[in-house]
Amino acid sequence: MKASLRAVHQKAVLIPGWFLSKKAVPLYAGVLFVIVNTLRLLIFDKLLSNSSDSFLSYLHYSGFLSKFALVGIVFFLLFRIKSRIPLIVWYCFQSLYMFANASYHECFQGYLHVNQYFGLFGEGLDLVKYAALPHDSSAWFLLMDIPFFIGTLVLYPSIHRLSRYLRFRRLVLITGCVLVWYAVQWNPVSEDASLFDLMNNEYTADGDVVDTYGLLAFNLVDILKYRDAVSHIKSIEYGRQISGTGAAAQDTLLADSIAKQPTHPNFILIQVESMDAYIVNCQYKKAFVTPYLHALTHQSIYYPYAMSYHKAGSTSDCEFSTLNSIEPFDDYPSMKIRNYDYPNSLIKPLIAAGYDAAAFHGNRGTYFNRTSAFKKMGFPVFYDIAEMGLAEEGWGASDGKVLDYVTAKLATQKNPFIYYIITMSSHEPFTLAGLYYKNNAFASIKDETARNYFLSLSYVDRELKRFITHVRATMPNTYIIMYGDHTPIIKKNLYRRASYLERSRVFEFVPMFILTPDGKTYVETKNAASFIDVAPTILAASGVPYSYRSNGSNLLETAGRMAPLGFYDMTYLRSSLYAKVARGDKGL
Repeated sequence: MKASLRAVHQKAVLIPGWFLSKKAVPLYAGVLFVIVNTLRLLIFDKLLSNSSDSFLSYLHYSGFLSKFALVGIVFFLLFRIKSRIPLIVWYCFQSLYMFANASYHECFQGYLHVNQYFGLFGEGLDLVKYAALPHDSSAWFLLMDIPFFIGTLVLYPSIHRLSRYLRFRRLVLITGCVLVWYAVQWNPVSEDASLFDLMNNEYTADGDVVDTYGLLAFNLVDILKYRDAVSHIKSIEYGRQISGTGAAAQDTLLADSIAKQPTHPNFILIQVESMDAYIVNCQYKKAFVTPYLHALTHQSIYYPYAMSYHKAGSTSDCEFSTLNSIEPFDDYPSMKIRNYDYPNSLIKPLIAAGYDAAAFHGNRGTYFNRTSAFKKMGFPVFYDIAEMGLAEEGWGASDGKVLDYVTAKLATQKNPFIYYIITMSSHEPFTLAGLYYKNNAFASIKDETARNYFLSLSYVDRELKRFITHVRATMPNTYIIMYGDHTPIIKKNLYRRASYLERSRVFEFVPMFILTPDGKTYVETKNAASFIDVAPTILAASGVPYSYRSNGSNLLETAGRMAPLGFYDMTYLRSSLYAKVARGDKGL
């Protein structure tokens, strides 16, 4: 009976008139969904590629038919399952996968490594929860096939019945042929380089691999190249050995500063969210967006361009590099590496010499594992939003409230100390400061992102001025070192961030200010600074004995030769980095 019924159905399908009847609607709905889903996938591939071709040209050479066949086979297999749930799960997974990778590529011009999916899962949920992801109109392509998906779900029982007419063995044969055909298209980028050869040199070939083989191949090989925590720790390069006996330095700038200090100096490090190198001198309607920061360029030791290490750990890479003077990992958030005791922490030799230390941040301490990581670095206490008892304002506490809390702590501080402060109010997409700060100076800016960015930095500028002015008046024996954590994701004409793209790597630059107890001033005009320079600078100025490993330079020795900077697997002259960002090479 079943065999005869199947034969009747098969004959019905072959009748031309059937294709014009209502019975064919489920077939058309399923095919249209597969076509549009394939187009969505191709748009996704185009966004992640380095191709400058138009979408139609890209569509022509990217193999639409082969991708359509593969997508069709996947969905056909799902259609053969009676329940809709596997189809819904697969579609949601596909959408989340594309959204995560497209968003990451938009922010970093790079590609998510498999380790990062798990390492940044909690942080990703927070970004979604607080609507803190940068807005990108290109992400709307993810919605293009939703009407067809909904139609497919409505007609699913009929589509399922149609899918059962094709024998499974035939499907397996067709699938094998299509996969073989598709594999033939995987030509290597060069005659002497296979896919695995290219991935063995992943830092220089990520873009080529994704362009040629696709993101899926990149992720599959990344799984094969998986590094565990032990491998990550063994790969760290700590740099050359440097030491100090606690005696005054010979360099004029540093020697003069130390000579005027009655005791070991204090240190306050301020890591400012999204403070870009260009914003310091940016004007709107002939007025500086950040007037206090601009004034500091003439009232401090000012490095206009400090290279930001902004890799797999996002914002947290800043404090990881600054406090340990090492380059962060590119495939996993460095602050979340398990069983790492931070042997090169800047805090440990200072604590051993009698310093107090504390870290402050208006977010929750579990974000990027800061509570655990800071403790392992040697901080006796980390004041997050809960420890400070501050109320949440949008996402985290406002910078003004955090700085007020630090000010209150300073009033009870006796021993020499090092404080590490991380700001929050200027976090992307720059909508937090507007909840508690008003300034009509930027109201006429049509670009919402640029308007909010200017407003956020204007607020932070005001709060920094209030805090730093108080510190310098009440605790004159204090070095204040301030820098941005990374550049903002802005690609509009009104404001362009201090970054450039070279060999598929994004070079980002932030400003760095050093306010000394005796008010020394200096402007660097040739060389770029970096995060790994902070620890050697503080240790040299502290007057305590130390033995430390770092490839960084002492930024107070302004007359000295600055060592080249490592970035991924290359080394760069600081003068070259400075020149490229100063003239805006390949700006992003």
